[in-house]
Amino acid sequence: MSDTLPGTTLPDDNHDRPWWGLPCTVTPCFGARLVQEGNRLHYLADRAGIRGLFSDADAYHLDQAFPLLMKQL
Repeated sequence: MSDTLPGTTLPDDNHDRPWWGLPCTVTPCFGARLVQEGNRLHYLADRAGIRGLFSDADAYHLDQAFPLLMKQL
């Protein structure tokens, strides 16, 4: 389902822009922001997203599986 990104830079290799979070060498990948307050973690939904594109076949499989997953939750 995923493709490796050739030439993905790690934080130490890229000084042109700030790097937030762990480096992601595979796409598509999901990124989210958690903020710690005391002993709690808060999920910031407005800062979550998917980087990269799914192939048509992978998107179809996700479209089929996601409603079932939500139903089971």
